[in-house]
Amino acid sequence: VVVGFGGAGGVSSIYAADAGARVLLCDVAPEGEEGGNTRFAAQMCVAGTDPEKTYTYYRDGLAWHFDVDEEMLRTYTDGLCGMKELLEYLNAEEPSKWPNGTAVTPEYPEYEGGDAIEEWYARPGMYNSSLWQTIRRNVLERSDAIDVWLESPAARLIQDPITRTVVGVEVDRKGETV
Repeated sequence: VVVGFGGAGGVSSIYAADAGARVLLCDVAPEGEEGGNTRFAAQMCVAGTDPEKTYTYYRDGLAWHFDVDEEMLRTYTDGLCGMKELLEYLNAEEPSKWPNGTAVTPEYPEYEGGDAIEEWYARPGMYNSSLWQTIRRNVLERSDAIDVWLESPAARLIQDPITRTVVGVEVDRKGETV
């Protein structure tokens, strides 16, 4: 079960389906309004060119004042270094790196590691919904493995009472608890 049909939920569903899972993707939004923040964002993907520099940029620059789990941060920044490959995996229309010297990232080029931060797009240009449309298309192309329930918010996580491991979710599907 994946809760939320935005960029993260869509990509998670795609990877799970491609690994052989049967996926239920649920979202509170009605059809045509799914997509979360990804649907409305500028469509750029922050990326890294070097895992160590990217990690340093986030750890010592952007996240220096937060209590961040180092393993989680490493996973996140390593993922940023695979952005081009992700767009290719999703068969993006025209994966493109923003031309050097004109990008809005890194936000803080003076931070150590900032020279490893760049932007990628599913199709050249911003504000064109290309990233969201690419993710959405990939989810819908996998309808044999991904069921999408819209207007179906997650209502409650179900946990094992001893281990607190999440073992399920209650979904409010159009007024019925599933």
